[in-house]
Amino acid sequence: MRPRKRKVKSQKDAISQLSATFENLQKAQEKRMQRWFDADQKREERFLEYQERQAEMNRQHELRMMEMMTCFQQPQSSHSWVHESFLPSAYSFPGESPQYTNLDGYNG
Repeated sequence: MRPRKRKVKSQKDAISQLSATFENLQKAQEKRMQRWFDADQKREERFLEYQERQAEMNRQHELRMMEMMTCFQQPQSSHSWVHESFLPSAYSFPGESPQYTNLDGYNG
């Protein structure tokens, strides 16, 4: 608890003391508001920096994915949704005859 200030001797002293108290309260409130504003501004700046980093990482990922897609892209076939390396050549789709490779002749 704060120590009490000396007793007021007159109404003029009381008003002066009250005025000084309000001024101190106002200054303290302004300092709190400024700290709050600064913290909020700093938090906003960090968030925007984070969003920029994420956007750049997403862009880099998309570029890598496009590069991979262009590297593995094959000429258009009747089944362009299936990459040819996923299906062994001896297998076929229903209704098609098997596609044998030249190595099958060596198997006897």
